[in-house]
Amino acid sequence: MKKTIVVLLVVLFFAAPANAQMAGLPIADSAVPLEAEMKRVGAGFVIGDDFNMFGGRFSYGLADDISVFGDFGVVDPDSGDAGWGIQIGGLYGIPTGNSPLDLAARGTFGYASLDQKFRVFDPSTGTTTSQTFSIDIITSNIGALVSTDIDMMTLYGYLGFNYSRISNGGSDSEIDPAVGGGALFHASERVSIYAELMHIDDIWLGFGLRYAF
Repeated sequence: MKKTIVVLLVVLFFAAPANAQMAGLPIADSAVPLEAEMKRVGAGFVIGDDFNMFGGRFSYGLADDISVFGDFGVVDPDSGDAGWGIQIGGLYGIPTGNSPLDLAARGTFGYASLDQKFRVFDPSTGTTTSQTFSIDIITSNIGALVSTDIDMMTLYGYLGFNYSRISNGGSDSEIDPAVGGGALFHASERVSIYAELMHIDDIWLGFGLRYAF
């Protein structure tokens, strides 16, 4: 029985961290915060190696150089039952003078809960069974966002660090570099669509749209 528990914990700690890097939608933003009292809603999805996520975001301009946002979505693992995730964050614009590039500091905090299936080997019987375990994920991300406008498009890049902590009977945590970027296409003054590629321990693809009002 003790050997079975040890094998089970090893399976969880090595399999779960791949799913622990995101609890919200992609960056999907330029380095220019929303103007004071301006609002924006968005919807999108993230495609990962072990799970996908889709949901919505509400953003609000606190001041001309500070905006905040909140995400809520569904986390759908490749093996297991769909769960949910939330994320809150903020963007602070940093003056760059006459540079064509805009710069901002960005930070987020997220939480996700889901059930995932793992193949567990029992050395006492020599058999492998499929078991479902509840997983709680906490993430925190901080970094620098840079962007530039080209006609009807905004190109942006991000560099930072991501902290993740997994609880599944025990707990495990890790810190990974976060590197990525994307493009916003402005269909009008209010509507834009985006595509993004991010690497945080794994490759993530994000797509969606935004509406400002």
